[in-house]
Amino acid sequence: METLFLVGIIIFLGTSAGKVFQKFKIPQVVGYIIVGVLLGESVFGILKQSTIETFTPIINVALGLIGFRIGAELKGEVFKKYGRSIYTILFSEGLFTFVLVTLLVTLITKKFYLGLLLGAIASATAPAATTDVLWEYKTRGPLTSTILAIVALDDGLSLVIYGFASVFAKAMIVDADFTLMQGIGVPLFELSKSCILGGCIGYGLSKLLSYIKDKERMFTFSVAAVILTVGSAILLKLDFILSAMVLGAVFANRSPQVSRNVFDSIERFSPPIFILFFVLVGARLQAKLFLNMSIALLALVYLVGRTSGKMAGAWFGG
Repeated sequence: METLFLVGIIIFLGTSAGKVFQKFKIPQVVGYIIVGVLLGESVFGILKQSTIETFTPIINVALGLIGFRIGAELKGEVFKKYGRSIYTILFSEGLFTFVLVTLLVTLITKKFYLGLLLGAIASATAPAATTDVLWEYKTRGPLTSTILAIVALDDGLSLVIYGFASVFAKAMIVDADFTLMQGIGVPLFELSKSCILGGCIGYGLSKLLSYIKDKERMFTFSVAAVILTVGSAILLKLDFILSAMVLGAVFANRSPQVSRNVFDSIERFSPPIFILFFVLVGARLQAKLFLNMSIALLALVYLVGRTSGKMAGAWFGG
């Protein structure tokens, strides 16, 4: 089916569903995802997996813009004021979730290595849906600042946990030796490279925009910097969302006034891209898999464990 026709349909239906869900006091992102499920192979089959793959660059740009926008919240004064709470809640919710999901999955499946891997994945918090809800309701204040900082840092913590868990799980499966360097050293090295990439491009962007007064050119250069960061990270096999976050953080801290105008422009420009992104996320969901009782039970246990772990950990940390 013609790609542009599909894009138009996706954005039109996604926007309409988001508005309907808002009427019932439900975040619009839920409407976007449900439209995606309906258009995907699970229901009407309009968006097949092969079709979704052609939208991969748009999905990556959307995630890059989300990361860039989250990075804007990682200002020095935020960490000076709320740093202690941020770090305490971050480690509590991440580790609580990892431990609880690992235990529950292991009890259900009797496979400790599977529990470790799913527990590590569960510790991550996808930034897209969280930030979309916060932006939809235009929230401001210490709670919002704390949440955005935790969401931004959570990927780094989860990468370290996953590195540890995956190496340990592999050692259990193939009876190999576990080394601390493989479990923690390698993920930290990968994180460092992602941060260096985003930091260098962010520094260059702030220097470049200090010589430019035209707001439209500022915005254009900033979007180009995000796309360049995402593309470079993918080429180097790095975490492009983390790189985009560091890009936004460096830019926001080095050029506070200029970055404020740029981020305002991105908020006005990005809704169609975000709608397209969330509809495609919904379309990827293979809902028919849940007809298998063992998979449905595992998914339910995972969901309960992850939700409980996040809530209990955040409460304890708070």
